Amino acid sequence: MLTPFVRPLHVWMDASGADLREAYTLDPKSKEIRDAYVSITDEEAAAKVADKKLYASMAKGVRGPKQKPPEGVPADAVDISGDGGLCKRILVAGDPAEGMPFETAEVQVHYVGTLLSDGSQFDSSRSRPGNFKFQIGMGSVIKGWDEGVATMHKGEKAELFCRADYGYGEDGLPPRIPGGATLKFEVELLSWAAAVVPTKKEVHDEAIARLRDSSVDTTTTPDAIMDVSDGKLDGTGTQP
Repeated sequence: MLTPFVRPLHVWMDASGADLREAYTLDPKSKEIRDAYVSITDEEAAAKVADKKLYASMAKGVRGPKQKPPEGVPADAVDISGDGGLCKRILVAGDPAEGMPFETAEVQVHYVGTLLSDGSQFDSSRSRPGNFKFQIGMGSVIKGWDEGVATMHKGEKAELFCRADYGYGEDGLPPRIPGGATLKFEVELLSWAAAVVPTKKEVHDEAIARLRDSSVDTTTTPDAIMDVSDGKLDGTGTQP
């Protein structure tokens, strides 16, 4: 006589995944049920992998059709944007123990920027005291930096190859960077941490100090101070 919790095997074999899990819990020694359960879990795992691949394909599709990296990008550079616009080549591996910078994290870097076309240098933090810092994902730097530096580990040194749409666009930044230029940045990630958001008073005081340093007394008005303060809070200003 069958108990209320036991079904004939052929019913279990046609059952849903939930029913098979219940059957496996009630009768884990049954080879038929165990094999059917394993088959279902394998199918579910395969479906999840397929879903991930489909999502990745859709995400890449949002960026537009797949394109080759610009001419001059090394063959061993990895396309990290999915559309050929941002490629990365690791020169020195970093420490993966701390992971990678999260969005809004403040990163400290050194960099050297050159034109990929002729190798001419247009900027370098190494020629100035200190280093360069910015917040990931806040739009305060070019797109290639926001996305590229976010893939780095502490201590890593890498080359980022940025097509114009990941750099300064078709307008460029004359006279140093011509329109449509592909850029190469050698970037070293020195450190990263959660950003410390300045208080309104700190921003205000810094704005006044900057205005005084400019020696233009006529600009020390509330509007002028707020213009400088807004620039600080929005992350605008000099950027690579």
